[in-house]
Amino acid sequence: AMNSGDVFILTTGEGIFQWNGSGSNPQERSMAATFCMSLANDWGSSKRSVSHVTFQEGVDDEEEGGAAAFWKHLPGERKLLGITIASITVKTSERGGDDKEVKAFVPTLYKLGEKKGSVSRVCRMYPGGEKPSVSKLLSDSVFFVDDGFKVQVWCG
Repeated sequence: AMNSGDVFILTTGEGIFQWNGSGSNPQERSMAATFCMSLANDWGSSKRSVSHVTFQEGVDDEEEGGAAAFWKHLPGERKLLGITIASITVKTSERGGDDKEVKAFVPTLYKLGEKKGSVSRVCRMYPGGEKPSVSKLLSDSVFFVDDGFKVQVWCG
């Protein structure tokens, strides 16, 4: 969940937005900025430049100001028949939790089944562990690897 102790990156057709929580540390901000610039360079071309906009929580991230393009893509208040039924707000850094307690995502290889919606896990790829054997990729099947950032598909 979005919280004051971290940095969040949002990519849209309008550009790349970096939101720095008030409790985020300089290393997180620097790494996020480097990543955003890399994305902008990869996505940009000679015909089209991709903007990278950074907001600081509590300084220049007001929804009414220049940050409206960022906030409009995130869920805020949800209303039903004009009545607010839910409100999603930025959590404090304490409620966001300690980064050291976050478990790393383990990339996983899946196989699509023949029945609609059927997926089975083939194996997980732990850091430093064995990589899956190519023999697991059957020529009559479709597999995909989810690495936490992107999904790569292999069609037999």
